[in-house]
Amino acid sequence: MKAIILLVEKDLELAELLTLGLQRYGFEMLGAQNPEAALALVGNRSPDLVLIDGLKDAWDGFDVIKAIRKRVALPVVLLTAGVQEGIVLPQQLGVDDCVAKPFLLSALAARIAAALESRRQEAPLVRSAMLLSFS
Repeated sequence: MKAIILLVEKDLELAELLTLGLQRYGFEMLGAQNPEAALALVGNRSPDLVLIDGLKDAWDGFDVIKAIRKRVALPVVLLTAGVQEGIVLPQQLGVDDCVAKPFLLSALAARIAAALESRRQEAPLVRSAMLLSFS
């Protein structure tokens, strides 16, 4: 089964390039251009990972991450424009990885796959702990 990636990107051209490129790596892609659409897709389509741009103008990617984190524990990979943004704040938000622009598509696909695998390995531990707590 293909992993479902929710791409939150307001730049239509970049979103299209990322979508087509990541589909070549075997990911199923969903797209959102605004926070409302992103939150609706998280609730309705159950993506496996969120790939989001840390935007700075009309809406902020960090606010979207906070809102998603309140609803569900999904791996999040953040695309950043600079190093400062990619070090401290994303770690505080619980972002699984940061990828600084510019980047190679192959490197982004590998980091998405690593974030998904990391979460898959954590999931059995969480289920085991939950089962033990109710025993």
